Amino acid sequence: MWRFLTALTTVVCLPGSCGICMGFCGPAKYEVQEECCPMCGPGYYVYKHCTEHSSTSCAPCTASTCTDAQSGLLSCRLCTECDSSTSSSDTVCGDCGENTYSDGSFTSCRPHTQCEPGYELIKEGTSSNDTECKKSLIGIITATVIVTLLVIFITIAAIFIQKNRRMPDENATSFR
Repeated sequence: MWRFLTALTTVVCLPGSCGICMGFCGPAKYEVQEECCPMCGPGYYVYKHCTEHSSTSCAPCTASTCTDAQSGLLSCRLCTECDSSTSSSDTVCGDCGENTYSDGSFTSCRPHTQCEPGYELIKEGTSSNDTECKKSLIGIITATVIVTLLVIFITIAAIFIQKNRRMPDENATSFR
């Protein structure tokens, strides 16, 4: 009866369960040939099963593969490609929330850039692209017009002041 239950537990747990069985071996262990072996941690797979005299040997997952939790898997599985992932965590795919985005290379959504003063909005951000801003021509044109008007005003003021200084001198000589 023991062997039947052990075999049944192994058969029921392994398919689609990522090697996580809490049957007769207890948590964080898996059964191989009537041995309860320690599972490998997230980001690792079983390189060599434990024996009566040695513990489980684990190896790290390679690029584009991962394991999310402790397991007795003999290989890492392919990670989801919709976003970046690490060897110890697969990506959860989905659209970013309002005012955030991810271009597929981030591990989480980032807030959209806010255009600073002097910059204008070129393109609104989406769930997969950041906001695009560029230096505003209106700001440059406004600054140029203000500086030009200021120079003209100062020039006119200087001419007016110079002209008023000469007038009293001319009037003084005409009364002699």
